[in-house]
Amino acid sequence: MPVPWAKNPVEVFPVLQRLFTADEANEALVRIRPILMELVGLRRRLDSLIRELHRIHREVHSEGTHPGPDLRQRLETGLTGLSALDTRMKQLASKIQAEGAVLKDLKRGIVDFPAVIDRQPVYLCYLLGEDEVSWWHGVEEGFQGRRPLPTRQNREETGLS
Repeated sequence: MPVPWAKNPVEVFPVLQRLFTADEANEALVRIRPILMELVGLRRRLDSLIRELHRIHREVHSEGTHPGPDLRQRLETGLTGLSALDTRMKQLASKIQAEGAVLKDLKRGIVDFPAVIDRQPVYLCYLLGEDEVSWWHGVEEGFQGRRPLPTRQNREETGLS
């Protein structure tokens, strides 16, 4: 018998690979957490590299001349690093996506897991540094709308365990 959804999760999660229970999200988190930690670190390196490339750009334009070999070398090194970071970050992000999770914020390390609570599509929400997936929010609310997950007993009653 079909479940009478208030909203069809497939419509809300168009690239839906799966729905998670809290326990399943925490099991996936064991694999996702180290990937997320690396991604957050790479994002910091990316930000630093972009700032360096901006400094090089300002130097080139402030001198009003063609860049010397030192600036050209720094620029080439920076652009090569930028490309390598981009490639690695895409690889890692695809691993998270392959788990069925949704990468939401690289700076803070936020990952969401599609789920259903009270027949409503929601996201189970994890912030890097937390012990486990223990928060959720509506699909339109985002991180600011996070609420604690129901207790284990309530999760079992609602089918979220």
